[in-house]
Amino acid sequence: MCIAAAGYAAINACGREWPNDSNMSIMVREATMSDNARKLGFTEQEVYDFVARVSLLLEPVNEVFPEPERMTVLPFYITAHLLISIHPAGIKWWDYLDQIEAMFEISEAADLDLTPAMMLRARRTRLAEKRR
Repeated sequence: MCIAAAGYAAINACGREWPNDSNMSIMVREATMSDNARKLGFTEQEVYDFVARVSLLLEPVNEVFPEPERMTVLPFYITAHLLISIHPAGIKWWDYLDQIEAMFEISEAADLDLTPAMMLRARRTRLAEKRR
């Protein structure tokens, strides 16, 4: 669930578009700024690798983080800090996680032929918001 949640949050934070390098830099910085993140000892590079490579490009976590102790804890730590730092305004991060889980359940039931229509809807929504 951590892999899916981190990918969802990253895409959602970028206006429902695939994150670019600038977006990734901001998310990585936000997720590693807290005192708690520093105490846990994960690096900006590890956050980037987890979000970009594991969550978005779906590379196997054990190939990106071959050390067993890092592979088992980083997904939890990074996902939690990512959700805390980039969750939508007006919603607590744990409620955002519930929302993400619900969206994945809905998406599993949907036909993939719906994808282009949803992409166009998202683009129309973004353009309408920019015009306001």
